[in-house]
Amino acid sequence: AVQWLLDDPWPQLPQAFRRQVEAIARWNVTHELVRITSPTYVITGDRDFLFPLEYATQLVRLIPNARLHVIEKAAHSIHMEQPDKFIKTIVDCLGRCRG
Repeated sequence: AVQWLLDDPWPQLPQAFRRQVEAIARWNVTHELVRITSPTYVITGDRDFLFPLEYATQLVRLIPNARLHVIEKAAHSIHMEQPDKFIKTIVDCLGRCRG
């Protein structure tokens, strides 16, 4: 992931990243989560320091009928850190969502 960021031909300016983080911190629509009616599968890594497991657990509590899946040995970039486990989780989720 670090090499990918270093090789990025369009790197993000530090000021832009700071504004992005500030905007994310201010944006809060948790009161709207109860309106979600679609099958929802919250996927997180057990080592995610940006959005710790407690945040994923809170999402599952707030979204009706949501399910939680934790991928071990993965942080925030699950799809790059544990691609096989991530893909299997998505495929399993889609299978359950189809009924």
